[in-house]
Order: sequence, then structure tokens, then C-alpha cells
Amino acid sequence: MDVGALFQQLAAQYGYFGVFLASILGNATIIFPLPAIALVYALGSVFDPFWLGVSAGVGASIGELTAYFVGYGVFAMAGNKYRESRAYKAASGMLKKYGMGAIFLFAATPLPMDVIGMVAGFQRYNLLAFFLAMLPGKLIKMWMVAYAGKYSFGIVLALFENAYLDYGMLAFIIIIGYFIYKKFENELK
Repeated sequence: MDVGALFQQLAAQYGYFGVFLASILGNATIIFPLPAIALVYALGSVFDPFWLGVSAGVGASIGELTAYFVGYGVFAMAGNKYRESRAYKAASGMLKKYGMGAIFLFAATPLPMDVIGMVAGFQRYNLLAFFLAMLPGKLIKMWMVAYAGKYSFGIVLALFENAYLDYGMLAFIIIIGYFIYKKFENELK
């Protein structure tokens, strides 16, 4: 089943609660995000962006706990192998130096929340403190996305009505994705 279609169906049938569920599912994945944030953007033009941001932000925060629990369990079993990776060292350093501020920053921006979540779990960071630092960041991010959808989704939709733009945009996304993959290829191994 198409994940995007599932998210749309949840939102259409259950409204804000459907967005909440879609956000939990979309953020419960590790490393490979599902398109819940795109749904929030699109629905920003239909739903009240404030409540849309609340339902998506709370759902995203609950879903991100998966990364924390993976770090708590799997990393503990894996031992020192992951402690040597650059991603772990960078996230660990930020978490030790900035604590809840680092968690908030990762939650409120496109930085990889899964990485800081797994590191927090691995280091046995207080679960309540982790959640309380993440929640306002996720709320802010989802509010920004929902309000961006409210004010720009119609324009973006009009741009994509041109089939040539679709193919050009697809090619652009593939090229950018390739360069991002190459940049982080060594860290993913």
C-alpha cells in the first residue's frame, strides 16, 4: 500500500486525530522518514494550521520516541561499534555540551532527530527530559510547516500543474539526493 495514500486516508477520515496518527507513524521510522511532514504542509491549506501543528507535533514527538528506545536497547547490545562513528561522536558531543537545547534544536529543524534520539537512549538520557525538550521543537516545526502550507500550497500546486516542471523537479530531487548520499555515504556504513 502507498504510504502517502494511507496518510491521506487517515487525515480525511479522522481529521486532526488522523494527522496525529500519521505523524506517529511517519516519525516512528528510523533514518528513512515517511512523508508525514508533506501531509502537514498540504493540509495546512485546509485545516486550521494551529491545531494541525499541535496534532502533528505531539504525534511526531511520540513517534520519535522509537529512536530513543532503539538507542536504549540496540545500541546497548551493539557495544562500541557505533561509538566510533562520526555521527555518534558529533551527536554525543552536542548532547553532552548542550543537553536539552541540542534535543530542541534537532526537533525544531531538519537536523536528523533520529540520530540524537538514538544517542540519548544509548546514554540513558532521562526519558521525560528528552520528551519535554523535543515536544516544543516538534510543535514549532509543525506549526511552521502548517502555516507555510496555508500561505503557499496553492502556489506550489499551481506550479506543479505543468508536467514539464514535474519531470524537471523529479530530476532535480534525484540529483540532489545522489549528492547528499555521496556526502554521507561513509557515515551510513
